[in-house]
Amino acid sequence: MITLEEIRKNESKNIEFKEMVPNDPKKYLKTISAFSNSAGGKIIFGIENKTLKIVGIKEDIYEVIDKLTNTIIDSITPRVIPNIYVEQIEGVNVIVIEVFHGSSTPYYITSLGKEKGTYVRTAGSTRPVDEIMLRELMLTGLERSYDELVYEPKQLSLNDINFTKKALYEFAKENSHNPDQVKELTIGKMESWKLIYEMDGKFYPSNAYMMIQEKNPFQFMTIQCARFKGTTRGVFIDKKDYDGPIYKQIINAGNFVLNHINMSLIGEGFFNSKKFEIPEKVIREIICNAVCHRQIISHSRVQVAVYDDRVEITSPGGLFGGLTLEKMLQGRTAIRNTCIANVLAYVELIEHWGSGIQNVLKMCEEVKMEKPEFIDFGDALRVNLYRPSYKINKNIEINNANNKVNDKVNDKVNDKVNDKANDKVNDKVNDKVNDKANDKVNDKVNDKVNDKVNDKVNDKVNDKANDKVNDKVNDKVNDKMKLSEIAKSILEVIEMKPTITRKEISKMIDKSESTVNRGIKELKSWNLISEKTSDKNGKWIMK
Repeated sequence: MITLEEIRKNESKNIEFKEMVPNDPKKYLKTISAFSNSAGGKIIFGIENKTLKIVGIKEDIYEVIDKLTNTIIDSITPRVIPNIYVEQIEGVNVIVIEVFHGSSTPYYITSLGKEKGTYVRTAGSTRPVDEIMLRELMLTGLERSYDELVYEPKQLSLNDINFTKKALYEFAKENSHNPDQVKELTIGKMESWKLIYEMDGKFYPSNAYMMIQEKNPFQFMTIQCARFKGTTRGVFIDKKDYDGPIYKQIINAGNFVLNHINMSLIGEGFFNSKKFEIPEKVIREIICNAVCHRQIISHSRVQVAVYDDRVEITSPGGLFGGLTLEKMLQGRTAIRNTCIANVLAYVELIEHWGSGIQNVLKMCEEVKMEKPEFIDFGDALRVNLYRPSYKINKNIEINNANNKVNDKVNDKVNDKVNDKANDKVNDKVNDKVNDKANDKVNDKVNDKVNDKVNDKVNDKVNDKANDKVNDKVNDKVNDKMKLSEIAKSILEVIEMKPTITRKEISKMIDKSESTVNRGIKELKSWNLISEKTSDKNGKWIMK
């Protein structure tokens, strides 16, 4: 049943939307071929693939279903029997074609032929297969794998076989937790694993047999290891390419990783043990899976890259046999290289088939490590194991950065607070100092100003006073100058003797008393003298 949630996730590796049934059936037959050769999937007619709008099917539903069924059965080789049904979503009818992964690959559009009409599904798109993928699909359809094919017509001697048996047996004992329980290999067991073939009493090696030799002739059957600086592929710190027997390659690649990740000691004294930030078993299990499930026919290499933040293991070929990431994480498995898998199981590099990924997830959970990230590129599968030390170091860096920021902020805040406090103190001090200084300055200025003002005022006052005095004096002088000669003579006598009498004046100036009286009257009229008669003898007052 299709849900709205599935629709909202948009098209994916196993979901494709079409607004209507196209007139050209090849437009959906390509997807039928791709789903059959890959992990299966669904085509839903009645949904716009860009807007995800549910538009439904307007034609007669059952006529459309019959036409689709007949077209698919008649147009795909080998025959595909699809499951076609009607779904109602938000009250609208859509048609769903469900296609399952087929075991008789390759499935192709009959009219186009096997080479041009075979398609696979990769990351939500349908694309034609290349020559390598077509060869693998053909082998899979024959229930064969590349590693079990006979390696060039090359005859093996019993000595060759016995040497290989012994090498595997010794390695298995060395690697086993219970070496006494490891059994020696027999030729029959090697035949059942398709490592060797007997024909007319002669033995011939398979590709897998040659891959476990010290002189492994498959140059691409190696593991490339590299330690990069930082978190991207840029600067190499270290790199190694491991060849030889594939089981030794796995050990060497695992050790390479361990040499470039962090380790701590548990316990004390002679009883301490090593503990790596990523469990050793997790690393070896993922590398084993990469080798065991890799696409050998593509002539690409397994790559192991160590970065500051993760260990990245990439296996060529992507998932195999209709397997999806969801199914893989649930414990499902599809062995691409069964011969190699048997060898790795014998030397105890892998345990029970299908349990490896489950064990990895469990071990990561036990050590509280982040879950591995699995990425299916279609032509490659990548697993990222994230290093706990990177997060710890990053957190330390972030904390240090935060501390620096906080220190700067605190410094700025403290500076502002101190500046304000200092400003206030300085303002107060400056105010006091300035007040005192201003008082002194003001006093001096005021003194000067006052002196100037007083001088000006005094000058003005004095000028006025002097003017008055001078005016009076001048007036008197001028008045005198206007006086008659008799009056002037009388005034001179009075100035000399203010108590003089009229008679005495008359005698002194030798004038009659009447003349003296006229002169005195003239002086009084000019307001030059006054007469004080209260005293017994009298007195003249000069003005």
